[in-house]
Amino acid sequence: MIFITSLTTTQFARKRFTRDETRERIMVKADELFRQFGFEKTTVADIAEELRMSPANIYKFFSSKEAIIQASADRNLVVLGEAVQGHLVDSGPALDRIEKVLVTFYRHTVDILRNERQVFKLMIRAYEQKWDCVGAFDNFLLKTFTKLVKEGMSTGEFKPGDALATAHLLFDCLILIRTPHLYQQEGRELNEKRIRGMVRFLGGALK
Repeated sequence: MIFITSLTTTQFARKRFTRDETRERIMVKADELFRQFGFEKTTVADIAEELRMSPANIYKFFSSKEAIIQASADRNLVVLGEAVQGHLVDSGPALDRIEKVLVTFYRHTVDILRNERQVFKLMIRAYEQKWDCVGAFDNFLLKTFTKLVKEGMSTGEFKPGDALATAHLLFDCLILIRTPHLYQQEGRELNEKRIRGMVRFLGGALK
């Protein structure tokens, strides 16, 4: 009988999570609640209750609710970054891949605008307040443009020059596409056809 009791206790012992696993669990649950109720209405206590944790435990991993919100924005940009990253290893002309990067950004943003309104609100705040995750993503996007421009110059697709300076110009000219809160202002005027036209127009200046 003692053996059976011991076995049962072991079977139902609560799983111990590593620090990284616990942080990930908090983020997954926070994302879920943000999408359902919005990041403004969701409290740390709500997240803790869903995870059967105390709010004090949440604060061991995040200094504040704002830190959780910013981490959620970062997670969403990481997803977009992974999608963009795939075009760096694509074959084909550099301008085509630049276009694919921007269309990917557009589709991702439109998708959350239409289907994930709370996430879209979160990304607007991130861009308007210039959170660190936005700066990091912008740097990633600029490096992506630089790499593709450099490849285009090396193959003769683009005229030779300073790849970084050229990438900066592209980055600045394409602000409409890469700034989420402008999508609401543009409405249906911003679409894939317009984006492809912008890229081809700028591509003419690169040749």
